[in-house]
Amino acid sequence: MHKVKAAICSNCDANYVQSESNFCDNCGQENHTHKLPLSYFVKDLIETFTNFDTKTIVTLRDLLLSPGLLTKNFNNNKRVRYVPPVRLYLVTSAIFFFLLTFTFQDDISQTGNHIRNDLMKDNGQGQVSFFTKTEFTGEQFNQLVTIENPTISQIDSFCYSNSINTDFFNTRMLKGMVDFRNGKLNIETIEQKMMENFSYALFLCMPLFSLLLYFFQSRKKYFFTEHLIFTLHFHTYIFIIFGIGISIMKWIFLFNKIWFHIIAMLVLAKSIHVVYQQKWFLTIVKTLTISALYLFLIFTSVILSLVGAFL
Repeated sequence: MHKVKAAICSNCDANYVQSESNFCDNCGQENHTHKLPLSYFVKDLIETFTNFDTKTIVTLRDLLLSPGLLTKNFNNNKRVRYVPPVRLYLVTSAIFFFLLTFTFQDDISQTGNHIRNDLMKDNGQGQVSFFTKTEFTGEQFNQLVTIENPTISQIDSFCYSNSINTDFFNTRMLKGMVDFRNGKLNIETIEQKMMENFSYALFLCMPLFSLLLYFFQSRKKYFFTEHLIFTLHFHTYIFIIFGIGISIMKWIFLFNKIWFHIIAMLVLAKSIHVVYQQKWFLTIVKTLTISALYLFLIFTSVILSLVGAFL
């Protein structure tokens, strides 16, 4: 397609070195005037969608069918054929958390109603347990509910005066339960905040996962960014598999989560074997060790996300 050339760049006012230059040597903008034919926009639109679809298909093919191949190729500078790792992660994670919320929306509402009904019972027994166990009776909880807009310090004082053991996390959870009982907080809001907090926490955990890879692969002399690309691709794979599992096999996912954990570990082992070119024995040992350490980080993230949802 013929494009009308300009003598001066309209973006930075620099003179083109050659009158027929395709790009500005100073700012890089393409050299043509704003008077463009309609066919330019049609062609640009078609190229955009065609390139995106092709990249997406190739990226998903190498990611899902050959774990580790996408990372290996990307780190070997074969990049133009693939969707960038950060963009791929952000899109898949957004879809995953949407599916997670949408799929279990009715179950979350029913759970909220059951919890609220249980909190209304005087003869009930309740507890909050993270790092320590905070136990209380239904009568004690209803006494706490009568306090108007209780603060953290008031809840601490109430627990101390009633010989109820508590800590930083449990006190905040207890305050959230009081607000939930009084209708100031609903289960949908809690779930939404928790999902939002966990998505942020998981994003922050990825550099830590990359540090684990960096430590266990220190002899390989990889750059940290190469481990980070591995991390992004691995999490993207997990989001896709879990997303499909949640959407298609909701109850199987609920009652057989162990299979999803096994799949995740197999994918991690295969990816480590392909990317870092190690023998299977070392690969399995490192996979088990990294998985155990990372599960601890995930568990901590879940706790912090849940507590943050009640704040």
